[in-house]
Amino acid sequence: MRVLCVYSTSDFATLDKPLRDPTFIPFGLAMIGTVLKAEGHEVKTLVLTPRTPVRQKVAEVIDSFGPQLFCLSSVTTEMPVVREVAKVAKESVASGHVILGGVHATLSPEEVIDIPEIDSVCVGEGEIAIVELARQLEVGKTLRPIQNLWIKQQGGQVLKLPPGDFIKDLDRLSYVDWKMWYPWVASLGDIHSVVVGRGCPNKCAYCSNHSLARAGRGRYVRFRTPSNVVGEVARIASENLAERGIFLEAETLGASLQYTLALCEALEELNKRREEPLRFGCNLALNSRVLGSQEELLSAMRRANFKVVKIGLESGSKRIRQEVLRRPKYSNEQLIDFCHRVKSYGIEIGLYVLMGVPQETLEDYNKTIRCIRQCQPDYVNHYIFYPYKGTDIYTQALSQGLFNEDACQGRGGVERRRPVLDQSGFTGNQVMREYVLFWFRTFRGRWPFSRILAHTVRDAFETVPFLHNTFRRVVPDFQLIKRLKDRLTKRLGR
Repeated sequence: MRVLCVYSTSDFATLDKPLRDPTFIPFGLAMIGTVLKAEGHEVKTLVLTPRTPVRQKVAEVIDSFGPQLFCLSSVTTEMPVVREVAKVAKESVASGHVILGGVHATLSPEEVIDIPEIDSVCVGEGEIAIVELARQLEVGKTLRPIQNLWIKQQGGQVLKLPPGDFIKDLDRLSYVDWKMWYPWVASLGDIHSVVVGRGCPNKCAYCSNHSLARAGRGRYVRFRTPSNVVGEVARIASENLAERGIFLEAETLGASLQYTLALCEALEELNKRREEPLRFGCNLALNSRVLGSQEELLSAMRRANFKVVKIGLESGSKRIRQEVLRRPKYSNEQLIDFCHRVKSYGIEIGLYVLMGVPQETLEDYNKTIRCIRQCQPDYVNHYIFYPYKGTDIYTQALSQGLFNEDACQGRGGVERRRPVLDQSGFTGNQVMREYVLFWFRTFRGRWPFSRILAHTVRDAFETVPFLHNTFRRVVPDFQLIKRLKDRLTKRLGR
């Protein structure tokens, strides 16, 4: 069977090569394509953006490839593009089957199954379900119930099976066939990702994990064995696709200290066999286990050649962090001390920051700025709060009348870059001002002014979708963008 996997992203490099580097490849859909290919199906990929002529691109692929199964994945804000893909697919291939999976489909299956052009919805993990669906479609008979799928029948009836068990042994899955996505990647050979686990033990109100954990039975937080991870890392390294390093993708390696130490040991042994050691990075959420064993953990990470650790601060206000966002409990002082400790081991520290969250005041945000300055991170990923459907904080903010649900639809390209909440303590205008002034407030006196200015101009530019997209249309050569960035980076001393 010929299968087309379609992905849409608003954060793109160019129209022809939307994915900036391999870390932007959609992990879930990539694994779906991998398991289908392993079963002998012919799989092709397509990556779109809000600026892509969707009907033209999809029609071209249909004419040349003739897909029979369309596998789509989407977050909430990409649904307008995905719906257009589904419409073109059904107009062109009436007998084709269109299935939608991903976070939005899992959290809002009733909404998705009502879309006329969608034939089935995947709720939760889809690797086992998609193989069975493809098998039944090849036989050509009426589809029977499949675990984790909602399947539309003739007459409007929908076969719904409750979610099955989460996949216990992630090692049973093949290594991701990343090569299927390389034609859409603007910069290969720079940095790569390897997914080491699934699920998160934390119940943060703004994150979908607390809802996704209910989309299956059994253990939600799982990791691949260290030997399995090392096998994939070694394969990617052998293809010279990770000159700057490999980011080990997991919600947090701090979910299991024992596992992290074992993984570090396996990576250390891998590097001992290499002439040029690989560099690694990861996400790490602070908790009592991490804080209580930080010396042992950081020593192991240094031996394994970790060069980057990213931590979710989100807010420097204890009230916002714990009562609103439900982040793990640690003090600003503990975070600041840990950041300094990480840097003392020769590891760069990155912080994630969320601003403009429900109930946040300008004074709460000022606490965030003060905390960041004390942490002295090497870089920060800062975002404006966006209420994602299916999260607890979405329901709370909606019930409190903090945003207009209709106004959030179709905001691809500006979500997390422009505020959608309407609250007096930290108004939308104040949020926008602080978003643009972020780099000046956090790094003045520590970064050269030219570097601060470059980041500020970039962020100001990206808050206006028209300017953001026009730039990518006018300058279609990502390598030119990259050269300009590298030139700025070299000039600014980073």
